[in-house]
Amino acid sequence: PVSFTVLPGREGYVAGRIVLDRPDPLMLDNVRYFTLRVAPPVEVVIVRDATTVGLGDEGVFLMANAISPAGAGPAEGNWVKRRTITSARLDAGALGGARIVVLVNVSAPGSQGWEALERFARGGGCVWIVAGSLMSPGGYDTPAARRVMPARLERLENLSEPVAFDGSRSDHPMLRPFADGRNPPLDEVRCRRRFRLSPASEGATVVLRYADGVGAVVSRRIGDGLSLLWNFSPVREFSNLRSLGQFPVLVQRTVRLLAAPRAARSDYHWGQTVTLPLPGEMDPAGVAVSATAADKPLDRGFVVDAARRTVSFRADRLGNWRVAFVEGEKRREVAFSVNADPRESDLSAIDEGDLDEMFPPGRLVVAGDLASVAGGLRRSSHPLDLAAPLLVCLL
Repeated sequence: PVSFTVLPGREGYVAGRIVLDRPDPLMLDNVRYFTLRVAPPVEVVIVRDATTVGLGDEGVFLMANAISPAGAGPAEGNWVKRRTITSARLDAGALGGARIVVLVNVSAPGSQGWEALERFARGGGCVWIVAGSLMSPGGYDTPAARRVMPARLERLENLSEPVAFDGSRSDHPMLRPFADGRNPPLDEVRCRRRFRLSPASEGATVVLRYADGVGAVVSRRIGDGLSLLWNFSPVREFSNLRSLGQFPVLVQRTVRLLAAPRAARSDYHWGQTVTLPLPGEMDPAGVAVSATAADKPLDRGFVVDAARRTVSFRADRLGNWRVAFVEGEKRREVAFSVNADPRESDLSAIDEGDLDEMFPPGRLVVAGDLASVAGGLRRSSHPLDLAAPLLVCLL
């Protein structure tokens, strides 16, 4: 494996390759190609309760600065662009352009707000709800709210003894930074307040639990997006999270997962069939498709499926590909890489058990020296090749 860091200076596609400095006799795997899509900064909308304007809200402050520190916008190289609105302005217009909406200690979004959040999630957005003392369980249990919430909130409870996170399970991608010991463990977090939850909604997943089994992080797919509930808060009255290094790690990991684009595949193996979606604003009947691979143009073998709005072709050349869709003045490009299947150059030894699966019984002779090979050939039965005697008879 080869790991490296790329710091692109512009949006778009970055194509590159890794080449062995000393070529070896097996040329097939001396070059590997890669393609990266550099997206614009991710826009995050933080929603605060309208009643806290002018009074300050510790939860909003902590979450906002953990997501993107103040003064660290895109102009300073930050990959997150955040803005804050009040719950009174929560509508479809206020969410335009956003990838993530974070509700922090919002008493109740209201029917209009829940409808906007549902449309936002079904269109591919992510709704992230962070618990707070202002949250009204009734406001999160309306018919409109149930279409978004991953679990039903019951009452807010003050725990007689702080409860820790159950850090024993870290196989979920959101918790992976805590799996290898490079970050402080999650079970150091102690929570004093949380909501009692009813069973998770249909299709929901409990990502993280408290030590006593109550859900701490619950997620749910909604259309092309999802909703996420943090049944805890970093504020003092809820937990010790604000003073721990686990807090920024967990926030940044969550943002990166929620912001991950649902992009097209960026790597294919030689010989595979590539299927790409046609740009939504283009008419399939009028789209012209062309490609450049390994710096050479390709203009053949494109099959456009108007019903499915896709184009298919064979990845029959190694290298970095660019596919262009053109309709009149409209032009869109997609990039990806084509590499040889790594299994084709895997020269690691296999054991006899694997050989038995590959060859029928009695059809494999294992020899350790030339004499054994000769003896095995004498004992083995060979198919009779009749070509030579038949040719003799014909002559």
